[in-house]
Amino acid sequence: MSRSSELLTKLINSSAYRSIRAEQDVVACLRSHKWLASQSPFYRDGITGKTREIDAVGIRSWEKQRKNDSISAQTNLYIEVKSAKDSHLLLSGSTKSPNRFESNEYWIGYDEETIEAVSRMLGKAGFDNEMTRKFLHRLEKTAFPSDIMRTSVLRVAPYPDVQCFSAFRETNIGADKDLDNTVLWRAFTALRSAVDSKKKQLIEYLISDLSVDIEVARRDNYDQIDAGLSTIERRSSHLEFFHPIVVIDSILWSVVDEQPIELPWFRFVQIDSDGHVEWWSDVVNSSSFGKLTGSMTKYYERTFRHIRTKPTKHTQD
Repeated sequence: MSRSSELLTKLINSSAYRSIRAEQDVVACLRSHKWLASQSPFYRDGITGKTREIDAVGIRSWEKQRKNDSISAQTNLYIEVKSAKDSHLLLSGSTKSPNRFESNEYWIGYDEETIEAVSRMLGKAGFDNEMTRKFLHRLEKTAFPSDIMRTSVLRVAPYPDVQCFSAFRETNIGADKDLDNTVLWRAFTALRSAVDSKKKQLIEYLISDLSVDIEVARRDNYDQIDAGLSTIERRSSHLEFFHPIVVIDSILWSVVDEQPIELPWFRFVQIDSDGHVEWWSDVVNSSSFGKLTGSMTKYYERTFRHIRTKPTKHTQD
C-alpha cells in the first residue's frame, strides 16, 4: 500500500471523518425534504460567552395573510449528530407528549425576559415610569388584540407520532454512565444552549430596532411610543418554534414492558419534581432519521396548510 493510500485509509476510518460525513448526510436529508439546511452553524453560548457550533439546522417558514395584516411562523430543527454506536439507551417513565412547544418556543408576548429588556431599554432612552408603564400597556394590547394572542392560530403542536419518556440510562452493557457523562445528556445540553442563544439573539434584534425607532422619533419630534409600537406589532406577528433532535447510532430500547422493545425514535420529556415539563427533545436512531424527517415534514406541511398558511419563498426548491 502506498503512503497516500495508507493515509487515505486512516483518514476514512477516523472518527472525525465519520462525524462530519454523518452531519453532511443529515443536512442532505433535510434539503431533500425542502428544509433550508446548514451544517455546523455557529452561535454564542449564553452562559460562557464562547463561540460554539451546532451540528445541523433546518428551517421552514409559513405565512398567513389576513384582512388587515399578515402573521408568520418559523419551525427550526436544531440537530446534534452523535455516534455512541456501541451504546444502548434504555427508556422508561412513559409520559404524554407536550401539546405545545412550551420552552421550545419564542414569542415576545409570552417572554418575560423580552419584556424586562424592553423596560430597561426604555429607561435608558429617557422614558420616565409613567411613559414606560404606558408603553408596556400598549405593547400588551398590540400583542394581544381583543385579549387574544396575535399569532394564536399559528400555535401548532409539535410532531405527535412519537413515544415519550422521562427517564433514560445509557449503557454499553458492560458499564453504565452517570448522567453528566452520557453522550445523550451532553447533546441535550448543547441543544438547549443553542436554542437559548437564538432566543437571546431575537431579543437583541428587537431591542436594537426599538432603540432606533425611538431615537429617530425623538430627533424628529414624533410620538416615541407610537414609533416603538410599530416594531412591536411587526415582531408580535411572528412566532418561532424550536424542534430539537439528537441523531444517534445507539440502539433505543423501551423497557416499560417486561421485555425491551426496540424503537426507531422517541421524545425525551424533562420533568421537574412537581411534574411540570421543563424541556423536551426528540432522539432518533441514525438509520431512521430519513423516515422521521419525512413523517415530520408531512405533518408540519399538513398542519400549516390546514390553517391556510403558505410556505415562504426560501423553503421552496
